[in-house]
Order: sequence, then structure tokens, then C-alpha cells
Amino acid sequence: MSSSETAVLEHRFHRQLGLVDQDAVESLRVSISGDSDLTLAVLSQLASIGIGCAEDGAIRLVQDARSELGESRHKWIFDHLGEVATWEDLASSLESIYGVEVVIGDDSEALHLHCDRGESTGTVADLYATAWHGQAVISRQPLRFTDAPNVEPCLLDSSLETALAATSAQHILALAGVVREDALSDRWISLTARVEDMTPEEVLKRFSSEYGNPTVTMLPDSKGSVLRFRIPLDETHEALLRSIDHACKPPLKLANDWVMPIGPFPLSTDEDGNVLATDLDLPAHLESANVLVLGTGGLGSWATPLFSAGIAADGLRLSLVDADDSVDVHNLNRQVLYTPAELGLAKAPAAARRMISLLPEGANVTAIQHRLEERHTISEQQIVTTPDAGMVSLDEVVGAEQVCDDRPLLDAIDQMDIALACLDNQFARTMLNRSCQQHGVPMINGGGEGFSGVVEVLDGNVCMVCRYGEEAAREQEVVTCQETGGRPVASIVTTTAWVGAMQAALALLELLKLQQGIDRGHLAGLAWNDGTVHERPVAGLPWIEGACSSHL
Repeated sequence: MSSSETAVLEHRFHRQLGLVDQDAVESLRVSISGDSDLTLAVLSQLASIGIGCAEDGAIRLVQDARSELGESRHKWIFDHLGEVATWEDLASSLESIYGVEVVIGDDSEALHLHCDRGESTGTVADLYATAWHGQAVISRQPLRFTDAPNVEPCLLDSSLETALAATSAQHILALAGVVREDALSDRWISLTARVEDMTPEEVLKRFSSEYGNPTVTMLPDSKGSVLRFRIPLDETHEALLRSIDHACKPPLKLANDWVMPIGPFPLSTDEDGNVLATDLDLPAHLESANVLVLGTGGLGSWATPLFSAGIAADGLRLSLVDADDSVDVHNLNRQVLYTPAELGLAKAPAAARRMISLLPEGANVTAIQHRLEERHTISEQQIVTTPDAGMVSLDEVVGAEQVCDDRPLLDAIDQMDIALACLDNQFARTMLNRSCQQHGVPMINGGGEGFSGVVEVLDGNVCMVCRYGEEAAREQEVVTCQETGGRPVASIVTTTAWVGAMQAALALLELLKLQQGIDRGHLAGLAWNDGTVHERPVAGLPWIEGACSSHL
């Protein structure tokens, strides 16, 4: 195995080390039974977390080893593994490439998740994941329905099944007691040196290394300085990063009647707790959509393919925008569009290339390696005139050369039907929101770090300033999953997958409402806290007055 391949295996869990006891995670034994589509979705989450990477850990699949995976909605996640026609092929590939032990067969001692479509199978399990037409629910006991639920395909299938898989995986971690009580957002190794009789300013002028310039602080006695160089992740022994020990929360205990819907439609039950099989009558797909995805990291990496699954391929147009110039090894635990083959590549082109490989030939996918800035939201109509100077053009405001460079992004904004904000800072979200307001299209805002996430629809009635206030909406701190720059955050696949999946689901439902006039009463805002999903009403702050156009 090459050194680069070793780095992938060692450091892909870097961003989640502060959230879970990774050694305990890798030693977990989990079994999944039931519906094959849902099983595949859950498997992708568990493998991304690292369950089954230790000798005593394993993911057990209660499936026929030689059964064909066929056209499963979630097989695309594993396409980069090579030829995986059967469950047996998939198990073998995950073990050989990522060191994940996947065994075909049951294990009575393992924590057991059963996946179904509302049918009564009599299977005994620790958790039940149930999905049907437009709805998905996790529960402690099998659901009881008043009538057989509709299981006809609909445009939300891929996104809801992914969200259900993420919620199931998060609850498996909680039930196993491997979630840290207090999170660490980052960890690194430093080379530290002490310099006598020299101020920090002098140190910065006289010392450097192959790792760049140091950070320097004055010694407490003011008689010298301490300088530190941060060692790159791929040159750090991963065992050192795991050596910090801190307490985990007690294993989660769920009441026998515990049940939680995880998507945009509330669950209706009768007085006996039976689920009312409401028929949402959702179409299998929409005929067309032009979507702008701003940010192709953790959230955009999930939202893009899941949204695309709900649109007819010949009517889909994707514009993928991201300024990051590199896919890093620690992105691979959750940014599903990227594989070891994309390490070091710019994210937008890498994401576009992967989407083109997943969609039918001739798919319309555009990569834009750019950052959305305030100048991109200036229109000719907004530029004021002066009596002596006349009209000042956009070229003159930002420079003709810059306007030319910006044209792909400006064109994507002009043509979008809907925008997904999958970003790492509030100011960029607010600028995208301004563009959406100018063009009369909804923005699906998403954010997540650690075990917290939020998804919300911002339309013409509520904007970022209404929602968060002027100061917060224009905050320019970058909360990033990158190794340098901004404030690094702890990240895990369960949060990013759920948020990205819900962004895709809400975007599809908003387009359904706009294009076909079909409104099934979906929630406009949802929140995720440690795997608990609940409604988050979308409304402006009471002291914010005036129209959204005046705020932005």
C-alpha cells in the first residue's frame, strides 16, 4: 500500500475524532436487515463512520450474498469501488479498499436495525427504520398502520432514505454509548521550540521551516518566546491524534413507544398510536430544474445527487459553485461525491466530473470554481447615476476583466430556478439570498457542524436579515472543514448527510409547488440535534421591519 493510500485510511476520520470514541466506533458490531435499498443507504453511513474497521468490529448484512444490487437508488455511493454487482462483491470491496469488515449473515449479539416499507415481518430488532411514499420514520418498535401505506416511487425517495439512514446511524452511535459528552472541534500536532532573549516580532523575522511560518507567543517571564509549527495532517501519526481521552455520554435508552419522523411531513396517528397512511400523491419526478448549488463540500456533496434523483435527467441543469482548491483526505468521511482519486483536485470540477459520471450521457453540469461576493449581487439597475457622470456601468464598478471572469457565476445566478446554500459562512449565504430575492426564486439554506444542523426555506417573505438580524447575517467568519483558514469544525457524515438530504427534499417540494401548484403542506424548516429531528419554524425577528428587499 502506498503512503498516500495509508494516509487515506488513517486520516479520513480526522474531523469526527472529537465527536465520538473512534476506537470504540470501529469495534462496534451492527447488523442490518430488511429492505435492500434502505440497507444500502445505512451501510454507506456506517462504513463512512468507520464501524467495522477494527478486528473485533463488523457490519453484518442480513441479505443473500449473491443477490444482485441491481439499480438500487444508493448504489452510486459505492461506484468508485469497482464492479460491485452483488452484496458479496460490495462486502469484499469495502474490506479491501477501506478496511471495513462487512459480513453477510446475522449476529444475535450485534446491535440490530431493521429496515422496512411498513410491512409486518415479525423481525425483532433494537431499531426500526421505515420509509414509504414521501415519509420516513425511525422507531423503537415496528410501526402499526391503519391501512397499507403507499409505496409507489416518488421524487423524494433518495433524499428521504438517505436522511433515514443518517438518523439510524446516529442513533446506533448513541445506543452504543460512543458519543463524546464534550466535543473537540480540532486536534493537531505542533513542533515547539523556545528562544531565549528574543521577542515574538524578532522570532518571526528569523525563523521559518518547511511547514511555513510559526505562531509565536511571549514566555510568561518575558525573557523569550515560544514558537510553534503545525505539522501537516498527512505527516502526523494518527494514533497520536486519538490519544486524547474524554468521557462519552451514557448509552441512550429509548422508551418502547418512541417514534420520530425525520422528514418534511409530520406523522399522523390515531388515539391507539396507529399510523394514518396519508396518501401524499407525489410524482415520481419533476420534468425540469435549473439549480445553483453554492458549496460542494459536506452538504452540497449530498444535496446535489439527491436533488438530481428527483428530476428527469434530460431536464436537469446543475451549476456547482465552490472556491475550495483541494479535496482533502479528512473530507472523505462525509463528502460523498469525492473519493481518494479526487484528493488534491479543486472541489467544483471534481464534483461536476463525478455527477457527469452518475447521470445519463449529455447531462448538463457546469463547474464554477469561484466565491460568491457582494459585487456579484450588483445589478445595472442598482448602480446610481450622477448629474455629471451619467450612468456608471458594472464594468467600471468591478473592472471589465473581473466581469468577464465572473460571467459563468452571473449566468448561473440569472438562470437558476432555485438555489441551495451549502456554505461555510453567513455573509455568503446572505449574498446568495440577495440574488435569490432579486430573481424571485427560493433559497434552501442549510448548515451543520458537529451533531447540530438546520435546513430552512427562505422565500420572498423571509430573508437572512429577517431571520438572523443584520449583524449575524453579515458575519464573515468562515466555519470550515478545511485544514487551514477560518474556524475548523468537527464534522461527521450523519449530520452532513441529513442536512444535505433535507435540502434536496425541500428544494424538490418547493419546485413542485412552483411548477405544478402542488403544496402538500411540507414543513419549511427542520433542525437536527444529536439525531433528534424537529420542526424549526421559519419567521423573521419581531423587531425587524420592512420588506426583505430593503434588508438585503
